[in-house]
Amino acid sequence: MSLVAVGLLLAQATAPSVPPASSAAREPGAEPVPVARTPSAPPAPTVGPPAPPPEPAPAPLPPPASGVIAPPTDSPVAAGHEVPPPAPGPSPGRARWLVFKAAGGAFYSQIYAVHAVGGAAFIGLGGTNGKFQWDIDVFGGSGSTAHGLNVGRASVGVSLEWIFDRVRLGFRPSTDRMEIERVTLDYSGARQAPMVEWSLGIDVHASVDLVQPSQSDGLYLLAALQAQTSAVGPFLAVGYRFEAAH
Repeated sequence: MSLVAVGLLLAQATAPSVPPASSAAREPGAEPVPVARTPSAPPAPTVGPPAPPPEPAPAPLPPPASGVIAPPTDSPVAAGHEVPPPAPGPSPGRARWLVFKAAGGAFYSQIYAVHAVGGAAFIGLGGTNGKFQWDIDVFGGSGSTAHGLNVGRASVGVSLEWIFDRVRLGFRPSTDRMEIERVTLDYSGARQAPMVEWSLGIDVHASVDLVQPSQSDGLYLLAALQAQTSAVGPFLAVGYRFEAAH
């Protein structure tokens, strides 16, 4: 036997025997053989923005005192701010109940085909609410015709006016009496009694306050167009109006 063969036999005799890795049977008290494991891959990153954190729950309000209602958290009072006063609304008309007015001026009338001029005045008493005014007035005037005949006028009417600050617009229905001197003489040589005529009349007028000493009083200028059954003509006057507060 050669030296090489002898060496191989000795190596096989001295080497320890190792059981196969696949064998499930182990000797009692033998340590387990560690098994190499492949590390797992990290989780894939999430696609998109991260989820927002949950909102904290609102803190509970303290219970209100007995008989007191707590204001809402979003009100200016709860926030400590001053509440502005409400915006002022439209100012209502002046509450009045008594109006006194008087005026005097000149008139021109065409009575049939006769022209007459003269002076006239009126006084009135009524009421107003600051936007509308009414009054009952008495009007009287005296003048003469172009031929020198005396003319007298008188009327009682109701004046209705709408108020626009300093300006007033209105109309006045009335009952009128007109008296005209006659030219003819009676059997004794004296002039006959004047001709008297009763009629219904109406005028339209406008006035503007020239001076306002107070919110209710005023010195005003009046222009009117007067019409009766047998006469028509303008009337221009200056007057004063006094309103007594309610």
